[in-house]
Amino acid sequence: MAKQTIDNIKLGFFDLIGLGLLILFLYMLGRNKSIFSDRFEISVHFENVSGLVAGNNVRVSGIVVGIVEEVQLVNDTLVVVTITLNESMRQVIRKNARPASAPMV
Repeated sequence: MAKQTIDNIKLGFFDLIGLGLLILFLYMLGRNKSIFSDRFEISVHFENVSGLVAGNNVRVSGIVVGIVEEVQLVNDTLVVVTITLNESMRQVIRKNARPASAPMV
């Protein structure tokens, strides 16, 4: 009888771990995180980002290549947007790249 109780406890523990992993996977999938691909993060300075919110998709030629992680208002004329992009986009974006609306610093 004691062995059956221990086996039931082990089974319940295994079920809870599996349920937790399933919830984590669904959360990551819902947040548009690529669980199995490499990503990198960049920060971009804008003057105007009307309508942009964290969680929005980043698209290049209509293909989703990343996600907006954070939109931070620095002052009344500067907004810093943190973007997470797929590793394949690293070769497309140059280190000295500037968005069209970036302030001259």
